[in-house]
Order: sequence, then structure tokens, then C-alpha cells
Amino acid sequence: MKVVKSNQEVTLPEGVKVWVKGRVVTVRGPRGMLRKDFSHLKIELTKKGPSTIEVQKWFGTRKDISCVRTVCSHINNLAIGVTKGYRYKMRSVYAHFPINCNVTQEGACIEIRNFLGEKFVRRVAMREGVTVSPSQKQKNEMTSNKYPFQVYAYLSVFHLKVLAMVDQPKALHREIS
Repeated sequence: MKVVKSNQEVTLPEGVKVWVKGRVVTVRGPRGMLRKDFSHLKIELTKKGPSTIEVQKWFGTRKDISCVRTVCSHINNLAIGVTKGYRYKMRSVYAHFPINCNVTQEGACIEIRNFLGEKFVRRVAMREGVTVSPSQKQKNEMTSNKYPFQVYAYLSVFHLKVLAMVDQPKALHREIS
């Protein structure tokens, strides 16, 4: 069964400016600017006031209506990211071979040693603007401070880089003719 209209308003804190153009929301605050594109969802975004956005869905099923609250949560997370920021924590977890992670070049590079018992040292460079620091309280933990979407995307790329290094051959193999 379809619901005729489902809507919800998002009120952003002071010091945050917001722009809505179509289904693209841009939020600017003291820590910078973030932009999120919601064009893959069939919703209406309207700016009601200087810091209020209304999210509407017309004739939606139960799954379609759940997108309204999700979009509101994303917009709130954008506002938190440009005002307070986020801290992300990564831990190296192992079962048998103890992994050793060292932060080098003042937080711009991570060296991973003894990954799956290998002697090969893996070096992963951080993107520009992202710095990593080792945690003083917890062993094998690193923290990063940055905006929410950029760091999340970067950490997933970091994970894929480390896993891709496992699949690469260590020596060149000659074909036997």
C-alpha cells in the first residue's frame, strides 16, 4: 500500500549554511564544505528557511518512505562534519602473526610489517589532508580526523590497497618454453 505523502524537516545548527539545488545538498561550516548528491533517490528537497530543509516523498511504498529518514540523517551528518568533525579509529587485528603498524612521515604514511607472516613491508600513503596518528591509550590502534565521507571512502580504499598487495606476486615468473 502506498502512502500519499511522507515528509520530514531537518534543522541545522547555527553557523552552518546550506544550499539545495535539485537533489544536491551543499553544507558549509567552520571546518569546510561538504556536498552530497541524492539524485539516485526519487525525493523532493526544498529549503524552508536559512537552516531548514524539508525532505518529501510522494506516493511511496514502505521502502521508499524509509529513504526520507535516511536522507535527513545524511544531512545531519554533513552538518556535524563541518562543525565538530569526526574521529575515525582503525585497529590491526590478528590471530596468529602479530601485525606491526608504524606511522611514518608525520602521519602521511603507514608501514605494515608481518602481515600474514610475510617479511615484505607494505607502505600505504595517505591522501592529501588526511593524517593518521597512533593511539597512546590502545595498542595497535590509529586515529584519523577528517570529514565524514572523505575519510570513510579513503579508509575503504586503504583496506583494498592492503588486500591488493597480498595478491601481487613477489617475484617475476619466467615462462618455460
